[in-house]
Amino acid sequence: MGTWPLHGRVEETWLDRLRAYAVKAAREAKARTSWRDPDPQYEEALQTMLTRLLTHPDHADFRRQAGALADRTAAPGVLGSLAQLLIKTTAPGTPDLYRGSELWRYDLVDPDNRRPVDFEARARLLAELEPLVQAPRPAGVAALVRDWRSGALKLYVTRAALACRAARRLCGRGLHTPGGRRPGGRTPVRLPAGERRRARDGGPAADGVRGGNGAGGAGRSMGGDVA
Repeated sequence: MGTWPLHGRVEETWLDRLRAYAVKAAREAKARTSWRDPDPQYEEALQTMLTRLLTHPDHADFRRQAGALADRTAAPGVLGSLAQLLIKTTAPGTPDLYRGSELWRYDLVDPDNRRPVDFEARARLLAELEPLVQAPRPAGVAALVRDWRSGALKLYVTRAALACRAARRLCGRGLHTPGGRRPGGRTPVRLPAGERRRARDGGPAADGVRGGNGAGGAGRSMGGDVA
């Protein structure tokens, strides 16, 4: 479901990726086939079943329901992804921004996540977005939101957040105090929170920057691998 095409079309390249993933998953499960002792007949049957499920008219109802589910979960997924992106680009530590993930990436496990990346297209899009980063306009940002499927919105948020991070020196020397707990240390608050302090005139002073760790994550950087 995580790789279901947003345009709703079942394309051969997508089927190839799913078939390769199914074989790898089956081999690593070691129930009917494995890397050491592969069963070609079983693997062929597995791929045939998957192809039939996603292409044959008999299973059109399944595809309709799967597509409807993908449509319902796409917008919450986008919001969650952008929220995580903002947290990791403004929290202490160096954010993990993997090359190639500047746009939406619907990858399966390796080797699917090692597919070639069109860096030239990303560079062109970044250049087009730069004026909006330097001088944000509500109409321009709204256009990116409407066209969120292209991935330009994610690239814009990444570039704008990093520009803000650099301008406000969010990575400067200082201290970070994790938050996220109610007074008295009771039930954690399910929000990332913290206080950033940096040295001024020989002593720490709050700079008003918020970010950092949520429940169960006190003391850890939020700069991890987030989609």
